[in-house]
Amino acid sequence: MEPHPDHSTQQTRLRRIEGQVRGVQRMIEERRYCMDIIDQIHAISAALRKVESNILEAHLEHCVHDALHSQNAEDAQQKIREIVQVLNRS
Repeated sequence: MEPHPDHSTQQTRLRRIEGQVRGVQRMIEERRYCMDIIDQIHAISAALRKVESNILEAHLEHCVHDALHSQNAEDAQQKIREIVQVLNRS
């Protein structure tokens, strides 16, 4: 079985999100307009969903694909259960 995929490409996006969160903290400290703060929070949420989507896609393409094509039926079933659990939490 291959190692887990490399998610380092998400680091730039996560650093940008980190900066956005600090920006929201400043907005709150400065008592900025509520809707401006909410707009920024929505942008952060969308950016996090994109990171999640990219990592899930890589998981499906690598980890799940490998498990389904392996001779290990239990591993394949475990990967399917993990995906269902994640989808049920959404």
